[in-house]
Amino acid sequence: MNILAVDIGNSNIKFGLFIDAERQPSLSVSGGDSQAVSDALRQCWDKLPVAKRSTEGRKEGVIVFSSVKPEWTESFRQLCREQIDEKPLEVGLGKDVDLPIKLNTEFPADTGVDRVMAAAAAYVVAQGPVVVADIGTAVTVDAVDGEGNFLGGAIAPGPELCARALSSETAKLPEVQVQQPALPVGANTEQAVNNGVFYMAAGFLEYSVRKFAEELGSWPQTVVTGASAGLFKDECEFVDDFVEDLVLSGIVLSYKKKIADTPDS
Repeated sequence: MNILAVDIGNSNIKFGLFIDAERQPSLSVSGGDSQAVSDALRQCWDKLPVAKRSTEGRKEGVIVFSSVKPEWTESFRQLCREQIDEKPLEVGLGKDVDLPIKLNTEFPADTGVDRVMAAAAAYVVAQGPVVVADIGTAVTVDAVDGEGNFLGGAIAPGPELCARALSSETAKLPEVQVQQPALPVGANTEQAVNNGVFYMAAGFLEYSVRKFAEELGSWPQTVVTGASAGLFKDECEFVDDFVEDLVLSGIVLSYKKKIADTPDS
């Protein structure tokens, strides 16, 4: 089974190619750069083998995507049609591919599909209560109970977004590229901003996990993913695992579940 999984986020679009269940290196491009998106799509699709019985050189594979940015959803569909003559399948409630886990949220239709994808992928491995944090444009921390139900979670601004907000909404604070603090106490304004943003994200994550553990009745496994996850590897000792592009794994899981649940598939 060959799957091109695509995660359309708030800032970037990630492409993950799975050939015979073997994961290839993923690509991440700015969602606002249409040429970069087109090039990434073509680059991934060209790596797929040609279908054995195809007389037109059609590729043997399927495109499955999730999206949290509606204005990029239709443009991606159109790009697939125009560039490679393929109809991509969208994951979500009432979409082409259903969600792989049950949502116990108040408004399931409003729950971010990226959060659900990451949580579902983590639960498959944990097979028990799990908390998943996705650190990117936003920081989302979500809980799944022991029965595999997505319970919801907490959402806060991501590190880079916080840094930009501080710079744009104050007179003298500089905009910084957030990184692991060199010293616990910032010796200048730039270091102080960096440390503050970094510790705020790390503290938010740790406090959320602790409060979720109280709700779940046990300490859950904790998995962190997302574009900025690597920043926190050495700081958050309570995290069990850091996984790259967990949303892409959730997309593949969703499609495989759809195939398994389809009669005569």
